[in-house]
Amino acid sequence: MKIILINKTFEHTDLINALNFHKISWTSMKVSLSLLFLSKDKLKQFLKKKKLNSKKYIFISSQSDVGLLLAKKLNAINFNFQNLSYLTEKISVFKNLQRRIVTKNNTVLSPNYIYLEKFKNISYLPKTIKLPAIIKPNASSGSQGVIKLTRNKKIGSLLKKSSDYSLDKKILIENYIKGTHYIIDVFCDQYIYGTKLKSKNGILTKNIKFQRLTKNSKNIIEKKLFNAANEIIKEFNFDTNLQVTIEFILKKDGRIYFLEAANRGGGVCISNLIFSHLTGNDVSSLFIYEWINIYKKFKKNFSLRSISKYKKIILKYSKRPPSIKERKNLVFQGKLKSEKSSINFTDGVFLNNYVFAFSK
Repeated sequence: MKIILINKTFEHTDLINALNFHKISWTSMKVSLSLLFLSKDKLKQFLKKKKLNSKKYIFISSQSDVGLLLAKKLNAINFNFQNLSYLTEKISVFKNLQRRIVTKNNTVLSPNYIYLEKFKNISYLPKTIKLPAIIKPNASSGSQGVIKLTRNKKIGSLLKKSSDYSLDKKILIENYIKGTHYIIDVFCDQYIYGTKLKSKNGILTKNIKFQRLTKNSKNIIEKKLFNAANEIIKEFNFDTNLQVTIEFILKKDGRIYFLEAANRGGGVCISNLIFSHLTGNDVSSLFIYEWINIYKKFKKNFSLRSISKYKKIILKYSKRPPSIKERKNLVFQGKLKSEKSSINFTDGVFLNNYVFAFSK
């Protein structure tokens, strides 16, 4: 058996460490995610050309909706899985499907939105959408290509700019919801949540405080987040053994709005290192075990690595590396590429070079 890791990044460091710890043979493969839209026959040809058309190869990905869906499609061919609809995976990738499902659910609120496949002649917002509004790609992640629209000018060019970040070149326009932004990650019936922090003058920062989320919490906000997360998991039929990440906005009046979700772990090491150090569980090893067992029976005596446990972890994006004080409690550090694909239009800036997390 050999694991093929699709499009390796620094976010896969712990996954790779776990593969090495368990002495599982692996290699990485860089591919265009446009492979996702190829027919089954074309994917078969791709595997044959790469000499990877065998049951001894298992493709894997993490923290990427498209990467996971592509891995599942390639594995299904090698293991001869038939009649798979990939509906759950498609819900993870395409936000219009998420909006369509949630708007039918009276339990979790969703912003008013419109889904646009073509938008060449649009110069004004429709009456159902009020300023400020959010333009977002239908199939992207990490806030890439998300634009906050404050006036009815240059809408056409902004729609085009946002669509460039979408795999299917389609977009959503939705009402901007003001409130506190929360990120929830779920794995094997354990929950953590992150709160986007503000600076002393009230400006939203790129820092996120993570801590555990428990079922029996007496905190009203935590109860709302827990219940809302489970509603989304149920509606989307997500598999929590393969990780789930969900984002909400909580308004001052107590109403909670769904933003987006995916049947994968949160990016920038949220789903492995941060989750592991808050729960004390070896998440990467457990994820590998669950993933491989989809395709073939794996070791029953699968051992886990020892993980140190913290109560709170701060994830920080910065123009500088960690300080001496931050390095003393460092959980991980990495560097993000300052390139076009990393632009977050909501903040109107490039993502900063450094990203790291430290315990509190």
